[in-house]
Amino acid sequence: DARRGLEDVLDQAVGFVCLVLLLAIIVTVCAGVVARYVFNASFTWTEEFGSLAFVWLTFVGVAAGHRDEQHVALSLFDANVTGHARVVRKVIVDLVVSYTTFWLLYGGVELVQGSDLFIQDSALYMRTTKGKERVDVLYRRVDDAYLDPLSFDPRSMLGVPGLFDLYRAGGVTIVNAPGTGIADDKAVYAYVPDIIEFYTGEKPILNNVPTYRCSLASERAYVLEHLGELVVKEVHGSGGYGMLIGPAATRRELAEFRGRPITSPSRHWHSRPVLLQRLRALPPAMSICGPSCCWATKSA
Repeated sequence: DARRGLEDVLDQAVGFVCLVLLLAIIVTVCAGVVARYVFNASFTWTEEFGSLAFVWLTFVGVAAGHRDEQHVALSLFDANVTGHARVVRKVIVDLVVSYTTFWLLYGGVELVQGSDLFIQDSALYMRTTKGKERVDVLYRRVDDAYLDPLSFDPRSMLGVPGLFDLYRAGGVTIVNAPGTGIADDKAVYAYVPDIIEFYTGEKPILNNVPTYRCSLASERAYVLEHLGELVVKEVHGSGGYGMLIGPAATRRELAEFRGRPITSPSRHWHSRPVLLQRLRALPPAMSICGPSCCWATKSA
């Protein structure tokens, strides 16, 4: 009886914690949205608190689901079908899951590091438990300087010796190709429409986000006047550091940023904020995090 009573108390505690976390997430997120879009201000802690609360809600919720032998699922369809239709649904779901799993295992992309690759007989190979396997295409997530210690930084422990010479000889395809990083430079972005028109003689089909260069006096004046409406980024910045999202910034943040474009106009560029939309894409895009990792695809 004592054990059952303790279990009941713990169950009630778990349910209470889940309820409190869920309410906390709703309140903080709503407060952040209202502050941002109604009062043109933002709380720096709401997003972080909401993320942490969601993580804890997930862990506690998993414990509660395991107790009741349940899991997160869409039950709307199941709740409205019975008998033979439910059996058919279950069979279809099992077939889709099995088909997807098969192709992930059969045609998956290998995740490798520089130490997993080597060059032999004018070809790139990958070390595996079954021996070497030829690699034709390398999707790299390594900066140019670290790609090949023989051609670039000799201190690099991330790259593959001789890879760049093999690439120049056509022995392997590297995506993204060395040197393409210049197209991702923020200072180049404002000139993309002019570059397209110069090389093709045609106007761009898709327009750029309106972008302003602080190195030009007229555009710098416009930026300072409309700073609360713009997104400000450093030309050489990355990872979201040193940037300002005007519509979400506080008055203090705006005041601090007003002096930066004046003292160093060539280091900043500004653009209109864009509301992102989620679109379907075929085939699905692949990406991976990690500065020392690459995708490698095997030869047919």
